[in-house]
Amino acid sequence: MLRNAAFLATVAACHGLIRTEEVGEGYPAYEEKFFDQYLDHFRFGGRGGEPNPTWKQRYLVNSDEWTGKGALKNGCKGPILFYSGNEGPIEAFWSSAGFVVNDLPKKWGALVIFGEHRYYGKSMPFGAASMDKDNVMYLTTEQALADYAELLTHLKKELNAENCPVISFGGSYGATLTTFFRVKYPHIVAGGLAASTPLGYYDPEAWPSQGVTPYTWIDIVNKDYEDAGCLNQVIAARQAVQRVASTPQGRAQIQTAWKLCKAPESVDAAVFLFTDLIETFPQMDYPYQIGATPAWPVNATCTAITQGGSSDDQYIATIGKILPWYYTPVNGCIADQ
Repeated sequence: MLRNAAFLATVAACHGLIRTEEVGEGYPAYEEKFFDQYLDHFRFGGRGGEPNPTWKQRYLVNSDEWTGKGALKNGCKGPILFYSGNEGPIEAFWSSAGFVVNDLPKKWGALVIFGEHRYYGKSMPFGAASMDKDNVMYLTTEQALADYAELLTHLKKELNAENCPVISFGGSYGATLTTFFRVKYPHIVAGGLAASTPLGYYDPEAWPSQGVTPYTWIDIVNKDYEDAGCLNQVIAARQAVQRVASTPQGRAQIQTAWKLCKAPESVDAAVFLFTDLIETFPQMDYPYQIGATPAWPVNATCTAITQGGSSDDQYIATIGKILPWYYTPVNGCIADQ
């Protein structure tokens, strides 16, 4: 306990400790911290020649198993497991990465760090104005990788862990980041585990040899719902959203039924709120609950959508019950996505 207290005090003094988070059963809690990150890693100054500004990058850390039991011959007290955060709030990945936060730290006596991708979650360089046209120019993979390199370099120095190897982990786009991280910064990352990386999609000329088409991914999604017995109902629900959202009155109805902070501005905006979760659930179809997402979310969605009725109003009401499984309400409503 004294070791952990000293560790947390050191990092908190440098980066601003916010709070300890309780997570799902079987998962260790994490400490939420913030690091003063450079806005632009590739210029000496900011826009217009002013000094390069900084912003608060969020990261999560757990040192429960970093006790020295995984000490290496070079004097390192244990390896560092780093999750290269992808497109979403970083805490969402903690409870879906038990291999990284629970299994490996116990085996290797490792320190666990999850870095949040810039422009996601609480890592917003310009606050509420981060997605404005003039500000979004800093949302690039290159900048995100440089963020991670800067964060790890600083933490290793602060924690007297400069000789400790870093192993990076990621899934999907996060796996792409892990791959590029290892290639771009081999002096920082000793190895990486890239799960389900879509690297092959970046080379369309090689698609035929791999049996890949532009529709391969969505075909797999559709098959998931077909196997679960509700693909036709999912299609019907999407069509219902299109019809209802085609009028201002319908979009107001959707706002109420879905508990949105404001009505969708268009048919496409309403449809996206539904199809985004429909397309994402097969990627997180775990047999256990994660946050508000139930176990086997594809099956849970099928149960709700087949039992909720088939009129337009009934489909809208059912989707309203499903949305909080995916979108996190803020102050009682779901904000723009």
